[in-house]
Amino acid sequence: MDEPVTPLESLGERVAEVLAARAEERKGAIERARQGYMAEAFRALPRRSGRSGLALLAALSCVLIGAGTLAAALRRPLEFTAGGVPARVEDWVAASDGLTVPLSFSDGTELRLEPFSRARVVSLHARGASVVLEDGELHADVAHAAPSAWRVIAGPLTVRVTGTRFSVRWNAVSEEFSLSVGQGAVVVEGSGVGSARHVRAGETLRLLVGERASADSPARANWRPQ
Repeated sequence: MDEPVTPLESLGERVAEVLAARAEERKGAIERARQGYMAEAFRALPRRSGRSGLALLAALSCVLIGAGTLAAALRRPLEFTAGGVPARVEDWVAASDGLTVPLSFSDGTELRLEPFSRARVVSLHARGASVVLEDGELHADVAHAAPSAWRVIAGPLTVRVTGTRFSVRWNAVSEEFSLSVGQGAVVVEGSGVGSARHVRAGETLRLLVGERASADSPARANWRPQ
């Protein structure tokens, strides 16, 4: 994705969050509608249709069951692994000296923690996740979906993402923040950045949060592929 994040995409993110919060209610409504439709279809079958009518009813059942399965899959929160091992929300993930740790999500998104970095996935939903970078460096290749809602939180700053590739660094001691975008665009929000900042492919944003100083660079993003 090479276009900047738009208000329409932001609206889509909020809609996705509301739908996820009411997943159980929607699931019950879908099931009631399915049962009512099946009952009406059965009553509408001609009495003389015999086996052909039953075959039609069976076909309708398969279609509706398939649609229900697909809808449930779209509402299901993402899953992820850390270093190839199934992981859960709030699990502490740390990369030791000389090692990187991949975080692989079920939508195809890949995050990679560089050595001496620490992070936590603090929430998961059907369209994305929120990840806290406690310290160090993280490379991201976020799968694009519409709408999508990904967050990388580093200190007081939040990187809002749809589908893109970027690198973010956060030094918790010096409060230094650096973001380089290799593909697509992101939005950086939070104290120390003023109004929301759009960072696009080929741009780098550096912030000294403690001193509330910033510098922008048009240099090529220092992103390394998985």
